[in-house]
Amino acid sequence: MRRTLFGARSRVYAFLAALGRVRVSPRYTGLRWSSAVILVLFAIELLTGILLSLYYYPEPDAAYDTLRFLQGTVSGGWLMRSVHAWAGELLLLAVLVHLGHVYFRRAYAHPREYEWVVGGFLLLFALAFRFTGRLLPWDDFGARTARAGLDLLGTVPLLGPLLSTWLKGGDDLGPNTLSRFFATHVLILPWCVVVAAIFHLYLVRRHGLKDEGVGAGGRG
Repeated sequence: MRRTLFGARSRVYAFLAALGRVRVSPRYTGLRWSSAVILVLFAIELLTGILLSLYYYPEPDAAYDTLRFLQGTVSGGWLMRSVHAWAGELLLLAVLVHLGHVYFRRAYAHPREYEWVVGGFLLLFALAFRFTGRLLPWDDFGARTARAGLDLLGTVPLLGPLLSTWLKGGDDLGPNTLSRFFATHVLILPWCVVVAAIFHLYLVRRHGLKDEGVGAGGRG
C-alpha cells in the first residue's frame, strides 16, 4: 500500500513537472485568440458564479428576493451579477465564433475530428448554462423560457424526454424544478465543461493547431 501510494504521488509530481515545462508560443493568432477568450470568460463565470451562490437561495419563495437583496443591498452585488450575465452571453458567442473559425478553416479534418466533436459538446454545455440560468431568478420571463425549453427538449430523440422530465421534477414548474436547474447550473455543468475542456486541450496539445501544423505527439 505504501509503495502504491508513493508511486501514485510520484506520478502526480511527474505530471505537474511536465505541465511546468510546457511553453506556449507568444504568437497568438487564429484559433489561439478565440480559445484564450473562451478560457478567460469561463474563469470569470466560475468566479462570479461562486460569489453569487453565497447569497442565492434556490427556493421559489426566496430566489427572487435574494437577487433583489444582492443587487440593492450587497456592495457591488449589481456589478457581480451583471458581469456574470454578460460573460455568459459573451462565452456563448465566443464558442460559436471558435467553432465557425474551425469550420471555415477546415481545422476539423483528420487527425483533429475528435477535437471538433468535443467542441460541439462544449457548445451544448454553453447553451445549457444559458438555459438553466434563466430560471434561477424565478420570474415570469424565466418561467416562460423554462417551459418552452423543456417542451423543446422533450422532442429530442432518446435522451430528450428523460432529461426534460428530470429537470421539471413534476407536472409543472415548482421547487423541484428550481433546485434541479440550480444543481445542474452550479454542479453538473461546470464539471462537464472542465472535463471536456481538459480533453480538448489534450487533443490540441497532441495534434497541434491548424495555424501551426501537427504537434510533436501527432502524425501528419
